[in-house]
This record gives sequence, C-alpha cells and structure tokens, in this order.
Amino acid sequence: MHKYRVKNHNKDKVLAVELTEANAHEVAGWCGGEVIYEDPEIIPSPFAGLALFNAYSDAPQEVAVAGDFVVKDPLGYCVFPPKVFKQFFAPPRDYSTNKRGR
Repeated sequence: MHKYRVKNHNKDKVLAVELTEANAHEVAGWCGGEVIYEDPEIIPSPFAGLALFNAYSDAPQEVAVAGDFVVKDPLGYCVFPPKVFKQFFAPPRDYSTNKRGR
C-alpha cells in the first residue's frame, strides 16, 4: 500500500493501492474484501474484481475492478476509478530535495 495526499489538503493522507489481478488476494486481505471471479464454477475463472464490505452489511458495498484504486481513509475503504483517483490524490511531496536551497 502506498501513501497519497489529498490534493489541496497537505495534511490529509490516505493509503491506496491500484488493484491488479496479481495483487487481488493481498489487497483483499488488507481491506477485508473478497476476490470475485466471473464464473466460480469454471476453474480457472477469469478475474472479475474485488468486493468490499462494511461492518453493517453482508452484501458488498462496492466492487473494484482491475485498474481501480482501493483507498483507506479515516472512515474506511472506498473505490476510485483511475481517472477520478488522479483528480483527487497525488503522491506525498518530497521536501528533502528543496530546490530553493533552504
């Protein structure tokens, strides 16, 4: 999982990861989700995505597909498509390479 900052809010930080077929089980363990397949009767089944749950329901609240970002903020986990994720989040600023010489 990687740290990102909310754009225009330097102090607001989140953890996020881009979902891929290769990391689906690791992400599921991190967020308490469940890897889902297109047809569980067929082995191996094509990867379909990741179902995210919350504490109040047994039904999935959101489904992430490959390429989506799973984000953990203070309120829990949520899913962002890549285009929306890039609009709202950015990697943390690296102040160790200050070009002004301060």
